[in-house]
Amino acid sequence: MKYLKFAVYHFILFIPGLIVVTFLDENTGPPFDYYDAVYGIISVTIYVFAGIVINKLYKQFTSITPGIKILVSLMAFIAAVVCLGLIESIWFEITGEMLF
Repeated sequence: MKYLKFAVYHFILFIPGLIVVTFLDENTGPPFDYYDAVYGIISVTIYVFAGIVINKLYKQFTSITPGIKILVSLMAFIAAVVCLGLIESIWFEITGEMLF
């Protein structure tokens, strides 16, 4: 049960990270402007929040070995990518335009 809980936590935390990287990363460019500043503020806020949440949530998972943590994290990352891909595909079928 603790492995499933660990995987669900990782899945939930990978989704915002993937969205920030795929959605906002293409807007940054060499001339630093307003959008780059907003991107920096949003991404730093999300990463700080994720760090705080990770520190609070993962104190209970000290009994899981690092090898198992890596495998479960990899599976959660793959599941998050597949989930975002399905959401993108469904959105494209409904509206006809790309979401990310």
